[in-house]
Amino acid sequence: MRFVTTGGVLLLLIALFVAGGCGDDPVSPGGSSPKPAHEYEIVLNALVTDSLGGHSFVMMVFDPDSTGVKQTIPFNTSLAAMTTTKDGSRMFVSKTYPKPYEVWSSSWPPTDTLASHAGLAAGQLALSADEQYLLASSGHAVLYALPGLVPVYIDSASADCGAFLPGRTAFCYHRFMNDTVIVVDYGTAPMTVHQQSLRGAGDEPLAIQALCPSAGGDRLIIAAEDTQSNIKYMMVVSTDNLAIIDQVTIAPSFRQMVPVADSGGRYTYWMAKGSTWPAPTPGAIYRYDIQTKELTSILDDSNGGPYLPEEMLVTPDGEYLYVTSVLYLYRMRLSDGQTELVDSIGVSDHQNFAVTVRTTN
Repeated sequence: MRFVTTGGVLLLLIALFVAGGCGDDPVSPGGSSPKPAHEYEIVLNALVTDSLGGHSFVMMVFDPDSTGVKQTIPFNTSLAAMTTTKDGSRMFVSKTYPKPYEVWSSSWPPTDTLASHAGLAAGQLALSADEQYLLASSGHAVLYALPGLVPVYIDSASADCGAFLPGRTAFCYHRFMNDTVIVVDYGTAPMTVHQQSLRGAGDEPLAIQALCPSAGGDRLIIAAEDTQSNIKYMMVVSTDNLAIIDQVTIAPSFRQMVPVADSGGRYTYWMAKGSTWPAPTPGAIYRYDIQTKELTSILDDSNGGPYLPEEMLVTPDGEYLYVTSVLYLYRMRLSDGQTELVDSIGVSDHQNFAVTVRTTN
């Protein structure tokens, strides 16, 4: 286990509660039958206080159909990112504070260390479809060969929005407010690295704020900005050559936010973080419809949040969108937009860090 010094970190009180919320169960001739259980759970890394007033880092586990905490597992480390294998048996995590930076893997529950690598920052982790590689980004772009976490590709410059391209042995990323998309094909020997500048419909260079591959991997959805005019765009481009398929003018900025796509391939979700200076500005979550080219705010201060969102995920069944902020975990049911606070009833309960989905089947 890893331990972290918390001097200077706000000590936050935890109020964990259990609340039903599964609705009425269907009725069969033999009486009530239980609702089929989801085959996954939500895992949140958080700083909490115990009944004696001490504070520690834990893994908080939630069922998708409940707003209460299912399980609390001592962990003793604040994380920047985490992900798990498809069967839920192995977890990959990274920390960026305190130094040294480190990525490591463990079994579940995360009480051991199976492999580790130190020295490279990672605020985002993703597994390849065959689970033979781990991609780290939002720091350095690093491709690790598994199971030993052996670095086989390193870009020591800043890297944002790293993602594997579905259906290919390749991944992509961009650098902060830069006009270049970098695509690495790790299926070739040696690996091939292709860099291409993003150009607008008028051939103007555009600074990339965030990008997300489509579910099929043939398109990239990119939030970009013309730095001379400050006009912002949502763009759909070909993965192969960045040829423009759609370019739509938008208002919000998605700078430094990591978007996610739903498995159906139609929607991508984006975070506008907001700010604390010069005056508090709430963040918002947006959904971009690739078919209709509509960008819609689906979670903002009009429905209670989120303030400074940090991370989000879509559940494997496409039913829920989870969003973390420093103090809250939000759950939105995508079929009707109903939003709930999952794990908090006040502003001083605990402090959230990384979140992921773990399959349980």
